Amino acid sequence: MILAISKNLLSRVLVGIIAIPVIIYISLYGGLPIVVFASMVSLIGSYELSYLLSKSGRFVKYLLPLPVAIVTFLFSYQQFQIGLLVVIITALIMALVAVFSNNVQTLKNSLVNSIFAMIYPGVLLAAIPLLSHFDPDGGKWLVAMFIIIWCADTAAYFGGRATGKRKLASEVSPGKTVEGLWWGFLGALLSAVVICFTFLPPSELTFLLPVSIIISGIGVVGDLFESSLKRAVDVKDSSRIIPGHGGVLDRFDSVLFAAPLLYIFLRLRDLMAGI
Repeated sequence: MILAISKNLLSRVLVGIIAIPVIIYISLYGGLPIVVFASMVSLIGSYELSYLLSKSGRFVKYLLPLPVAIVTFLFSYQQFQIGLLVVIITALIMALVAVFSNNVQTLKNSLVNSIFAMIYPGVLLAAIPLLSHFDPDGGKWLVAMFIIIWCADTAAYFGGRATGKRKLASEVSPGKTVEGLWWGFLGALLSAVVICFTFLPPSELTFLLPVSIIISGIGVVGDLFESSLKRAVDVKDSSRIIPGHGGVLDRFDSVLFAAPLLYIFLRLRDLMAGI
């Protein structure tokens, strides 16, 4: 058992060593690369989601990923009207295909799950490039979000394993503890301090400290939400595409909720500053 855990942890670390610098570089570079990155994550994530939503009908698994990725791409460039049109057309196609199944439940599941997939992960992942393109420092804010999420997750994992006693959500994610949650908040706060004394101005600390707590908390909600989807079909990971980490949804479940929230906070701050 210890050997298995060690191998899994080693795989996670090795993947992190490779992936983290790449994600940071793409985030800071911005432009088309970050849009393509988010769209690819959306494409793979929607394929994984179609597996978790297995009652939708087999055709959803093959028809849905591409339009979901297209929605992410369009929303990344703020083409909201065209993106909404893609959602509507996709829903109509899903309805048309489901009608031929001659099953009312299949029709219902297909429509509901198609629209759900358009939002999660489709629309939510568009917040990643939207953050990157937010202003000249957008890439830095995107990196800050990733670092806060990573540090909070790491602190919660190791802190929870060392001191965790009270289950946070035993039915959904038995491994998570209340103590781990507090360790995650601490990791988020410490990372925010480091961020504001490295690549963001120290003056941003008063904004980033409370936001880091909120981002960390909503990241846990995103994690538990994806865990509930997996629990419904009794699987451990959304897929095995990333060694030691599971699937794309497993790695971006926190980001899916945190990125849109940070984008909203930054937009609101700019709006209030202009009043």
